[in-house]
Amino acid sequence: MHVKGMIFVGEPFNDLGQIQKQDNNKRILFSIVAMLLISTVAIVILFLLKDKYDGGLDTSSDASSAAVSGESDPDVTSQPPEESLESDPNVSDTSSDAPNESTEESSQPSDESSDTSGQLEMEHGWVINNLGYTYLYYDRGLEQFTASTAVRDSYIRTINKLKSSVGSANFYHMLIPTQVEFTDIPTNIKQEDNFYSSSQKSFIDTVAAALESGSTNVNVYDRLQAAYEADEYIYFRTDINWTALAAYYAYTDFASSAGFEPAALDVFPIKSYENFLGRFYTATGAQILKDNADSILYYDVDSVNACIVTMYSNNATYNNRRLTYSEVSDTSNGYNVFLGGVASRFKITTEQTNGKKILVIGDTSAMPFVPFLTSDYQEVQLINPQYYKGDISAFVQENGFDDVLVMSYTTSASKLYYHEYFENLYNG
Repeated sequence: MHVKGMIFVGEPFNDLGQIQKQDNNKRILFSIVAMLLISTVAIVILFLLKDKYDGGLDTSSDASSAAVSGESDPDVTSQPPEESLESDPNVSDTSSDAPNESTEESSQPSDESSDTSGQLEMEHGWVINNLGYTYLYYDRGLEQFTASTAVRDSYIRTINKLKSSVGSANFYHMLIPTQVEFTDIPTNIKQEDNFYSSSQKSFIDTVAAALESGSTNVNVYDRLQAAYEADEYIYFRTDINWTALAAYYAYTDFASSAGFEPAALDVFPIKSYENFLGRFYTATGAQILKDNADSILYYDVDSVNACIVTMYSNNATYNNRRLTYSEVSDTSNGYNVFLGGVASRFKITTEQTNGKKILVIGDTSAMPFVPFLTSDYQEVQLINPQYYKGDISAFVQENGFDDVLVMSYTTSASKLYYHEYFENLYNG
């Protein structure tokens, strides 16, 4: 019985060992196959990543989405400039980091962007750099425009709140379309590059229709469209801003809305600053942009309208300023020929004797625009909501402004962080 018992136990035990051995062989084979699959996938991913970054352009939908979103990390072409810290006009407004007050930064392209510039052989596409994403279309950069319904409605609430805060002053609102609105990019290129831009006209018209009663919307869209189609130089190739000529056209549209005759453009001597390389170039270091540097044509309003210009910046006051400057510290800071740079507030007292006063609240679009107003108002003040902090209601009442004009690029209006800047106007 004992032997039979051993045999009975032993036979199943041997069969089980064979099964375990077979299972082990299967596990080893499966592990080998899995490792081969994982290795293959890893090699493919590495190859794709190498192609993505070495090429200098990212046409993936992820890149496009990151550049489009107004609520994600700000991209290089849509962040506003830092406020000037110096009385010298040679200030920097080329930073694309999160806004803060700091000293002038280097205007030269970063190492990362310099690395991509030598590889930009394609004629269009997204350029990845250490600051974000920038879209190049042949000889110029373009700032993508998108705005959700929620963002648009937020902007409308922002402007209407401001309207209700300025009392009995005449309230004007101006939205400025950017270059991408009028640039005819073929559909196949948009699809290839994952570059999509919403209708700025639709955004502008919807906002205009929703303005609080008593507001006057200033239409600059039609005039700028006509000028662009006539191949007039109203936008820079290497920078996000418009030119002084475009600003003059907007000034004439504002004059029509406000009921006064604008000064003729030819009364102002024209000057130029050459080889301007703006934020699109600073972000990318693209050779195609360097080869197509801009000329800044500006109008010497100072020689016609003698003014007392005071700049308020970082709790300091700077006197004896000018409306325009012939020199700036670096080619990337060329836009600072207008008013000498960005600041919290400018106060301009003119030789006009009509007693009229205007307050302009705006982004960098206001810098080449404001000098023209010195032909029509005895006092002109400019506030940048990004830096100014104070009680706007009290400020308007104390200064007795007749008119208040709010002006912004559509690309600023499409960013929630820009709306938040206006809350500074209620923190007095």
